[in-house]
Amino acid sequence: MPTEAEENKIMGSSQTLGENPANQANPIVPETQIPDISGTGKDKITLKQVFAFVVLVLIIIPALVVNFNFFQQIKKSQSVVVKDTNTSPPSETRRLSAGEETINIKPGGKFILADGVSNVHFNGGSENAVPNIIFDKNYSLNDIHAINYLDIRKEVSFYNKGYFYKLTNLGCNKARKFDIDVVITVVTDCNLRIDTKKESAPLKQLSSFSKILHTTQSFTGQVSSPNEILIYVMMPKLSLQNYSTQFSSENVNLQAGSMTSYSPSSFWDVTFVTGYGIETIRYTAEELWNKESKEVSVGPLQIKSKIQDFSCSIIYRGSNGEMTQRCDDIPVELSFDQIGQQIPIKILTYSN
Repeated sequence: MPTEAEENKIMGSSQTLGENPANQANPIVPETQIPDISGTGKDKITLKQVFAFVVLVLIIIPALVVNFNFFQQIKKSQSVVVKDTNTSPPSETRRLSAGEETINIKPGGKFILADGVSNVHFNGGSENAVPNIIFDKNYSLNDIHAINYLDIRKEVSFYNKGYFYKLTNLGCNKARKFDIDVVITVVTDCNLRIDTKKESAPLKQLSSFSKILHTTQSFTGQVSSPNEILIYVMMPKLSLQNYSTQFSSENVNLQAGSMTSYSPSSFWDVTFVTGYGIETIRYTAEELWNKESKEVSVGPLQIKSKIQDFSCSIIYRGSNGEMTQRCDDIPVELSFDQIGQQIPIKILTYSN
């Protein structure tokens, strides 16, 4: 219990508070926490924070601009994208009659010529693709000695079943399309002029001749005289490489055409488009190194090839007797003879 003096003290204090007008007009309010914006408290916006914000803005804005330009480019590319014609080929197959006609052919398209057998077909594919003329109803594939089609890159004229045809490529159109995650160029369509008339195939004579070609560059062209039977040669460039050690005398590889590396298992093919048909002479790397001769026949036409002597340069010599030689200039002699009885020609002209 408080003493009498303590009670009087408490009562005196209460009276003092109650009797003071100032205390009644201004009651005591609990003190609140006011944020410090004077730059001296915890919530101060520092120079480092301002700098970081500016740097962030300078990074984000260029990134947004770059992304905007990127998507604009994608949108632009999509505007010239074409459908994959290999998955959606045209279903129409047209039959052409005698006379002159200009056709537009798309990948997957097919036009049957007046004889009912020969046909123009376009597989499409790469940016260098062109339509083919097939001399039979279907392609003959996987046999280099039974090729029955040619690219219509420039012009081809031929006879078949009482008709004469002249096919001219007037030009092809290209577009860009998406292939998985890259944009590639494809041929969308080609325009061909086809001249057809009733005419029997003539007989033509060939005077025997030979020609030496070198493998330092590809050769494509007619080697026969214009008035004689057609002989058109397509020979890719060729290089040999031979690696030998003290334990093995030779390990020959070849690089042909557009190959980018040497291979022991690849072939070097020389194709002949002749008045009687198409033939191929094929060499392996070992056969070339051994200078082997070969021959093929197309109707009464006989074609022989002979690898002549060639020299090689040493591009590597090791300390243990190993050595690598490379041979780029290989002379190839081609001989052409017409043997046996004459027969009507099939192909009159060709240019690729």
